[in-house]
Amino acid sequence: SALNGRTAVVTGASRGIGAGIARALGDAGARVVLIARNEPLLKQRSAEIKGSSIVVADVTDPGRAANTAHIRLAVYVSDFDRATNTLD
Repeated sequence: SALNGRTAVVTGASRGIGAGIARALGDAGARVVLIARNEPLLKQRSAEIKGSSIVVADVTDPGRAANTAHIRLAVYVSDFDRATNTLD
C-alpha cells in the first residue's frame, strides 16, 4: 500500500468519524497516532488498530501550546510504539 511506513496523526480518534478514519488508515498500512481526550476509549481504539499509538490531549484548548509540541514529538520518536502519553 502507498501508506506502508507512513505516519498518520488523527485527532478525535476515540470515536465517530475520527475512529473510522484511524481504522481505515491502519488497515491501509499506516502507523497511526491516535489523539483524543478520552483515554479509556483511545486505549480501546488502539487495541483495534495494529501498531497504533495514543496521545491523550485536548487539541481544542488554545491555552495548551504544549499539546502541539508533544504531538509533533510523538510522531518523530521512533520507539513510540503503543506508548501512552498523557498531558495534564
